Amino acid sequence: MVAPATTSAPAERLCAVPPAWSAELPRDREALASALAVAAAFPTRVGTVTVAVSGDVETGLRDVHEDLAAGGVDDADLAAVTLTPAPTAGDEPSIAGFAEAVALADEFYRRPYTIEGEPAAVWEAALLEVEAHAPRAIVVITDGLDGAAAVAAVTPLTVVSAVPSVRRLASRLEGVDTMPRPTGSFGLPEGAVVVTGPRADDLRLAAAGGRERVVVAGEVSPLVLSAFGLRAD
Repeated sequence: MVAPATTSAPAERLCAVPPAWSAELPRDREALASALAVAAAFPTRVGTVTVAVSGDVETGLRDVHEDLAAGGVDDADLAAVTLTPAPTAGDEPSIAGFAEAVALADEFYRRPYTIEGEPAAVWEAALLEVEAHAPRAIVVITDGLDGAAAVAAVTPLTVVSAVPSVRRLASRLEGVDTMPRPTGSFGLPEGAVVVTGPRADDLRLAAAGGRERVVVAGEVSPLVLSAFGLRAD
């Protein structure tokens, strides 16, 4: 699995993701496995996390580790996560909300000019999607335009970017509409295919409401996609 690029800058560690969570097994097996995959994929954004695990801990954690292995997540990727057995569920937030918290933190601390993941890969994925499925329209969430013209030449294209200069440049391309990146889980054109890279806030945005299809460029664990309401083909 290819995780987004990380940086050691101290500001990136101010992630606003709560450090303590709770899970009850076997009820939260899927949610816990998906949350751990998200923690492994976005370590800079997540930081150090402790999960208080109650219920059938021994059997449940064995099942969760099997799910992680099947999803391509290695234990070595989870060095910053501590799973602590607990007699009962505590006051910590449920692990089911973990992916949402990571996406909100990613959105809040987003650095538009730092492209996490190759912009070229996003446009390559968009072009492949057009060639394979001929969608009515396509929406690309990105802050880079290298490849936009080739996609716009074959299908109606909307570029969603947080960077005003990117939107201005994109609007000069024939057949391209632009829109600022919504700050919540709404606002993308309905009925279109959405193409995005593997950033937590972009995955959350791409999955929100009425999408015909979502394509994620790069290698992403199916567990991470599942955490944001997406699925691997």
